[in-house]
Amino acid sequence: MSFSTQPKKGNMFTTSFFTGTVAQASKNMETKVHGGGGGGFTYKGTGASSNVKITSTTVVHDELFLIAEDGSERAFQLQDINIACREGNRVTVVTAQNGSKTQYVGVINHSTGNAHYNDKVLIKFFVSTVTLVLCFAVLFGGLILIMTIIAPIAAGVFIYWINKGIKEEMRQYKDAVRQKLTAA
Repeated sequence: MSFSTQPKKGNMFTTSFFTGTVAQASKNMETKVHGGGGGGFTYKGTGASSNVKITSTTVVHDELFLIAEDGSERAFQLQDINIACREGNRVTVVTAQNGSKTQYVGVINHSTGNAHYNDKVLIKFFVSTVTLVLCFAVLFGGLILIMTIIAPIAAGVFIYWINKGIKEEMRQYKDAVRQKLTAA
């Protein structure tokens, strides 16, 4: 089953589903640590040093093996969805496709009633490159041309307005996915 979506500020994409019973599930986490800065100097007993900045990011990896009602089996390697499921749960994996780009955007566990979406991936389908260029053009063009406090405020309001609309569209999309699965 699939359906197409045309976001107001993005490009048309197709949503597809694969529903099955979990035969096996595993989870692991990968933490990446990044650091930089530091250093300094001393001269005749005085000196200075700069702060060291360390950050970390954690990526959740889920691996699911699902068996559909027709007996076909598929394996899924998911990132940053963080679904809780176990053997025997009925689960749907949601994918979005735009041209040749297909990505996992969500997982619905029908047994527990939980739905998890990767909004960092999903938002890419709701925002076109043109929208991003317009946002930056308004922000930087306004700063360069006007050089007053009005341009940054106008750009901030514009970006807030676009972000608010995108989040509402993403909420409606998630509701549509739930409705399509309920009707099936």
